[in-house]
Amino acid sequence: MAFAPDVVISTGIARANVARQSFGSALILSADTTTTHTTYASLDELAADFGEFTPEYRAAAAYFGQLEHPALLHVGKWSTAETRVITVTLASVANATDYTLQVALPDADHEITVTSDGSATNDEVVALLVTALNGLANNNYTAAATGTSGSQIVTVTADGAGDWFEIGAAADGVPNTAIKIKQTNVSPGVATTLNAIANVNDDWYLVLPLSGSDAVIKAVADWTDGKKKLGSARICDVDALASPGASDTLEDLQTAENQNFIAIYHATCADFVEAALAARFLVTSPGERTIKFMGFTGITANRLTSAQRANVEARNANVYFWNSEGFSMLTGGAAPNGEWVDLLRLVHAIEAYVAADVLSLLRSGVKYTGKGILLVANRIRSTLREFVLSGAVVDGSVSVSAPDIADISAGTKATRVLSGVTYSAEAAGSVHALQIKGTVNP
Repeated sequence: MAFAPDVVISTGIARANVARQSFGSALILSADTTTTHTTYASLDELAADFGEFTPEYRAAAAYFGQLEHPALLHVGKWSTAETRVITVTLASVANATDYTLQVALPDADHEITVTSDGSATNDEVVALLVTALNGLANNNYTAAATGTSGSQIVTVTADGAGDWFEIGAAADGVPNTAIKIKQTNVSPGVATTLNAIANVNDDWYLVLPLSGSDAVIKAVADWTDGKKKLGSARICDVDALASPGASDTLEDLQTAENQNFIAIYHATCADFVEAALAARFLVTSPGERTIKFMGFTGITANRLTSAQRANVEARNANVYFWNSEGFSMLTGGAAPNGEWVDLLRLVHAIEAYVAADVLSLLRSGVKYTGKGILLVANRIRSTLREFVLSGAVVDGSVSVSAPDIADISAGTKATRVLSGVTYSAEAAGSVHALQIKGTVNP
């Protein structure tokens, strides 16, 4: 006769592993979402919440539109949205000349053209542009002539916080250096916004503010500098194409030596090239490849002179351009402080993975003994070995050292702090240029 047991015991294994930080997805900031944080796995998913002409949809289309892209895109809510202000300054005025602006609105794209008369003045052309801008259907801004008589500019101010519009002056990727466009509004509080989002979900790596404001971009760059994260934004200000000294956003970032940021010049302002870059970059493993030479689907390549491109790169910025060989690619590859972006991501990942893996080990219990110290050193070696296997770290370059238990005093052991553990490794890096010499014999 079989008896049922009085007590049934089921035993599972609870793992003490600590989750590693993600380095493979981007966050875009939105003024039109109702939740602090949301994730989307496709453009179709996002389209249920955002119309196809909204900045969120445009950025997501650039992100998910790449042949290879991350599985997820994060959308975070601005705690306080920016009130957008864009200025249009005429660098020069000519008689009987067309002045064309591209205007992107949340419901449509427009192009306006005004023509100067035979005795054109700056203020006359400004007045024509103001009238044309205010005449667009369903606009969400007010354009006005501001400044001193004779040198007025067009100032376009959003009707309310969060109202998005974009103004550009490029034709097929060719910038119009006679028209200077700048987004000049103040930052609405970037740190507050990003901290609030991170408190809800911190499983993203690269933040895209979708803003061209100098103040907003610099605030994002300052925030990411204190984190193991990157930020990125595009700037369509033609001052970035001039010789250094024009006091543009790219130069401001370089002067501040911001480290964890990818600054991009892009003539087509409503093209979210930074979202395309995020997709192509983040789908790779940390340290796997450089951002230089990347090509993008659905993004208009800039058509610049060699001097203009050199001026952008002199600011440690990046530009997606059509080259003389007949294809488009990103050039640059650096952060504003001059460090290579792929190396920054690799360092962030190594630091984060080592910290998470060692903490997982400590949670399982490590004695303050020679064996315990060896366990810590071996765990670090194991973590670094992953980067060797991925090709990001040079094989044979990994070194981990830890103190001998015999050299640690009883007083130090009593603090339960193990210090003196160090590691080093050599990044494989990427080739950015070649110098080739050849000989052809008859």
